[in-house]
Amino acid sequence: MATLRTGQTTDFSNQGTEFAVKAAASDGPQISETTYNNQFDKWNGYFRTIPELRSVINKFGSWTFGRGIKADEVNKKKLDRIRGIGKDSARSVLKNQWRVAMICGDSFAHIIRDKQGRISNLKPLNPQRITTVANSEGIIIRYEILSSGQTYAPEDIYHLMYEREADEIHGIPFPEALEELIISR
Repeated sequence: MATLRTGQTTDFSNQGTEFAVKAAASDGPQISETTYNNQFDKWNGYFRTIPELRSVINKFGSWTFGRGIKADEVNKKKLDRIRGIGKDSARSVLKNQWRVAMICGDSFAHIIRDKQGRISNLKPLNPQRITTVANSEGIIIRYEILSSGQTYAPEDIYHLMYEREADEIHGIPFPEALEELIISR
């Protein structure tokens, strides 16, 4: 049985230990088309500058894709065709996509198909240049490349969203939760 010792309790209410959390609403679909551009340059700056953040994100990528991709023989042959920018493997392309999605919330790769319509490659794209466009119901209807104005149908882009929530059309950057801590550093 616990003993109660009076006079040994400390009141911390006057020591500034109160803590407030800001409300955060979803930025889901609007009345007409909704567009979203991530801030890859900002989050990538944190990733490249803060070694602890970089190590954690790289470790998650290693844990997720460290031992390769398990597949039967038919699917292994399909995966062997994926070369990314020319010297990649399917594993390195997907590991890169995962890391980029953790860094800025979203990663994109152009799905390249052969003449029969089969996937022959995944070419990573710069997420800073991609605008995601959704209709009023929150369904992604296209992707636009900012510099060229080129558009892609949703089935032509492999879009990986890290920790997407509610009706949002994008992921949440891993460093977002650490931003105040990073800035105070």
